[in-house]
Amino acid sequence: MQSDQSTGGFWYKDWFADPRYIELYGHRDDIEADELVTLIEETLGVDKECRVLDVACGAGRHLIAFARRGYINLSGQDLSSTLIEEAKREAGNCPIDFSVRDMRDPIPERYDLILNIFTSFGYFATDVENEHIIANCCEALSPRGHFVLDYLNTPYVIEHLITEDEKILESGTHVRQKREIRDGRVNKHITFDDGTEFIESVRLYTHEELVHMFDRARLRIKATYGSYMGHSYDAARSHRLIMIAEK
Repeated sequence: MQSDQSTGGFWYKDWFADPRYIELYGHRDDIEADELVTLIEETLGVDKECRVLDVACGAGRHLIAFARRGYINLSGQDLSSTLIEEAKREAGNCPIDFSVRDMRDPIPERYDLILNIFTSFGYFATDVENEHIIANCCEALSPRGHFVLDYLNTPYVIEHLITEDEKILESGTHVRQKREIRDGRVNKHITFDDGTEFIESVRLYTHEELVHMFDRARLRIKATYGSYMGHSYDAARSHRLIMIAEK
């Protein structure tokens, strides 16, 4: 695992390990996770016995959506032990293998479907490190296996950036969020009422840049969407950039 000198340093290690991360993003419900799983199924027609890996799975809500549909070979990896423990609690008796792992490390097993979703891409300091995630996932795919990248849509983020907002969490905690775009990254500065500060920093890649990364990894793009509902990708209007490719 290489060092990271991006804005905020190892920001993802500190922030994703903090229980307040789960509370801040607790509004994310199962509906959009289910919509994405439906989109993947309709695009690929995947077998319920296929081997599925979610890289940077967070609290596991997408894998849980797969499990509820009868998928039986499910694995999730995340750097945060806090999020992995939350995923195990949320999954209950669902047959999902969760483990703590850095997504830059080699993936030792082979999978039919690998997911990197909900903007779990672009965290690292260099383009080489970020692109390595795509190559790493491709290497772990079985022949004719599929890779799904669900990422933010850079032009939309730039045009509609909300520079500052505040909210009160269910616990009564007050949080202030400030956002800026600098040096090709979108940075969110998060400050809690006790003075604790965290940062999120994501590299802003264009659709064209990601297409070139897929090409270099020898992944053939089968579909590109702009929403979980399967709307066509539109650089100016789409909220998301979802790319589904085959090895």
